[in-house]
Amino acid sequence: LTLCLLITSSFAALAQDVVATLYSSTGIIEVTLSKSMRTTQGREGLLLYERDLVRTGVDGKATILFRDGSEIRLFENTEFQIQEASEQGVGERSFRRKLFLRFGAFLSNFFGRSDHTVIETPHFQLKPEGTSFHVQASKEQGSAALFSGKLLVQNVRGKALLEPGEAVLGV
Repeated sequence: LTLCLLITSSFAALAQDVVATLYSSTGIIEVTLSKSMRTTQGREGLLLYERDLVRTGVDGKATILFRDGSEIRLFENTEFQIQEASEQGVGERSFRRKLFLRFGAFLSNFFGRSDHTVIETPHFQLKPEGTSFHVQASKEQGSAALFSGKLLVQNVRGKALLEPGEAVLGV
């Protein structure tokens, strides 16, 4: 009985660490797993954890599906990391995420209370409010375009609250 309880609690603890799934992928996708620091080929159904790093190649595309149904679609030549993620179960469920786009581009669809999500790029920080938006970052600059909801874009030079149809370009 004790052994069964230990095994069950170990699996429950492991399952709670999963923050997202590599929902779909085409082309070359590499995932550096934070737990082992091993790089593996990304494939549909791969479980993602905090600090996992996803890279798409020149022909690679991937969709990351979070536990609340929110998703991020990575485009070619992109490096993206789930830096932190947690679920708050008290009262209404909410999710806290800190994500990092080192370079490349993605399209996001955040559902529910995404106001606890922060996306960092080398050029600015994004705070979405139930939004769909596109973001792109290179060594030189970054851009973001909002399709629905609201999106706070800020850096050391200032901030802007975007409404649907607005964008910041060449930051």
